[in-house]
Formats: sequence, C-alpha cells, structure tokens
Amino acid sequence: MRRTKGEGLYLAVALGALLLLVLYALSIPMRHGARLWEAVAVLPQIVLWFIPLVFAFPALLYLANRLRPNWVPRATPQAEDPSAGTLAFLADAIRASRSSPLARSRVMSQLVRLAVRIVAQRFELPEEDAWATFREHCRKLEPDIARFLEREDPGAVPHSQFDSYLRRTVAFLERESEEA
Repeated sequence: MRRTKGEGLYLAVALGALLLLVLYALSIPMRHGARLWEAVAVLPQIVLWFIPLVFAFPALLYLANRLRPNWVPRATPQAEDPSAGTLAFLADAIRASRSSPLARSRVMSQLVRLAVRIVAQRFELPEEDAWATFREHCRKLEPDIARFLEREDPGAVPHSQFDSYLRRTVAFLERESEEA
C-alpha cells in the first residue's frame, strides 16, 4: 500500500502534533519540580498506551509488508469432469449423501451434469440443448427418474426414497452411456 506525498505529510504532521501534545503534558508537572518519571506517572493511562502503539503500528505494518511471502493465488477449483461411461467420481458424494441434504443436492447436480454430457455426446448436441432433450427422452422411458432429477429441493425426498431413485438413476445413466 503506497502513500502519496500528501498522505505521508499529513501523517507526519499528526504524529508531530501528538508528540508536541505529550511533551506539553509532561512539561506541566516538570515545571513544578517533578522528575521525568514522576511526570510520566501523572499522565493518563490512555496516553501512555497510545504512544507506543502509534509508533509500533506503522513499524509492524512496514515489517509485515516487507516480510510477507509472495502469495500465489490458487487456481479456482474446476468442476469434476467425469470421463465418459464411468460414475466413479460420484462415489464420495453418494457416501456423503446418506447423512447430508447438501450432499444429496451435490449428487443430483452431478447426475444432471453427467446426463447432459451423455445426451450431448449421444445426439451430438450442444450442452445447452442437451438438458431439454434429456428430459424429453427420460420422460418417455423413465418418468419417475425425470421427475426426480427435475426436483428443486432434493432434501424433500426421504432418505429411503432418495437411495432408491439414486440407484435407478445411476443404472439408467449407465445404460444411456453404453448406448452413446
């Protein structure tokens, strides 16, 4: 973080004014014969704690900026890319879906992605058109599976039914993948 000359000058003036204020506060007891440590003892605690913080904070910021390692941002994780004909990428998500509605939602979205890719490959369609084609094709062959994959909230499906639909959907997608 770079400062302009104006910001640096403003900071220097503010620190100088603060230093003059503290020196003036120290001079009052010292004019009455107090030693330096006695004058410091008379100052309020807020002033005593503020002084080292004002000088330490910029030094710590400077050191943090100088000593900071060169961070390399991580690449954004890519969505899992299932290879054609295999459902091995779903194994972990399916295991997690037994206990988590969020995992069920992930499984369903991965199944939909896989279905779109299978249909796009099979009918040589762009992926944007493949979902509509898959829904029509699936409604003719397996209307229950089509309704299952079109659900907005997979958490509404009871766990026992989810497992049943999941098995049927995976079997259906495997058949479709073999035909592609």
